[in-house]
Amino acid sequence: MLLENYSEKYRTAVSDYFKEFSENGEEIREDVCGGPSLTFLYVRESDGRLIGMLDLRQDETAKKIGTFGYAIRPCERRKGYGSMLVEAAMELCGMMDINEPELFVKKDNTAGLAFLSGLGFKITGRSVEGHFILKKGR
Repeated sequence: MLLENYSEKYRTAVSDYFKEFSENGEEIREDVCGGPSLTFLYVRESDGRLIGMLDLRQDETAKKIGTFGYAIRPCERRKGYGSMLVEAAMELCGMMDINEPELFVKKDNTAGLAFLSGLGFKITGRSVEGHFILKKGR
């Protein structure tokens, strides 16, 4: 798998990716914490298919605080890509000196909560919208 910056090269792939979420009845959540973000595309090397996306955001006032969000294409779930993407996110957060990144998970996303719990994330609070805030447990 390659993790690379978004570019014009993937404009059609990104459009197709979001279309699949829409056709699956899912809504991609808007940015929760605000601030600038880095977006990475998770592309399968063997066929160039866009599998997932990762957004990293760093708080502009407290540089060691940040969030990340990710999404795996619906038809590519339960194949291990989510674990690989979360692992990559944690590594990138470390490189950015974000010590305890947070994740926001929609309040009705029970599968996402179970998946992240299995990876050692714990619910630490709720957002203004009522979504769960998770951090990696220690």
